[in-house]
Amino acid sequence: NPRFAKIGRNSLECYFMFELKSIADLGLVGFPNAGKSTILNKISNATPRIGSWEFTTLRPTIGTIMRGPGAENFTVADIPGIIEGAHLDRGMGLEFLKHIERSKGWVFVVGLDEKDPLSTLKILINEVGGLEKVQTKNILVVCNKADIDVNNPESMQKFLKVQRFATEQGWDSIPISALNDENTDILVQKMAKCAQNIE
Repeated sequence: NPRFAKIGRNSLECYFMFELKSIADLGLVGFPNAGKSTILNKISNATPRIGSWEFTTLRPTIGTIMRGPGAENFTVADIPGIIEGAHLDRGMGLEFLKHIERSKGWVFVVGLDEKDPLSTLKILINEVGGLEKVQTKNILVVCNKADIDVNNPESMQKFLKVQRFATEQGWDSIPISALNDENTDILVQKMAKCAQNIE
């Protein structure tokens, strides 16, 4: 046993806050109920929660897209839906955007069932930091729910407006119906290009 002791000195105290940032090749960005979780469910083995109410996704989900022999796999993160004013901490805020900050690309998902999908896309761009921030990423614009009013030419006009805007920015775009699994094969190809920046 010790027979003597010295008076100790005051120790240094530090406080640290660690923040988990999931890392995925691509991040899905869209309004609640745009179909992001359905898309991830169709193209990967991930099983995100899917529902017909807003904010079904409450935490990020990452899925791995397996492309078969000779092709590189990539990962996609589904984050909770963003609403107008999210940067002001409305809805669920932008708390979950950190999970896709380091992603090589962002996939904006808008629904063709909306009155003005192009306006929604512009709101999303503004909420995540504006065109200047978005231009630092590889971008793909996905117009989901192309099965809505399939015989209505208005749906095609909505997509063409979004496509023109995307083309002006140098982005690729595609109409799909995740629910009916339509165009999802082409979507995976375009997402792979966006994730890996391959020609």
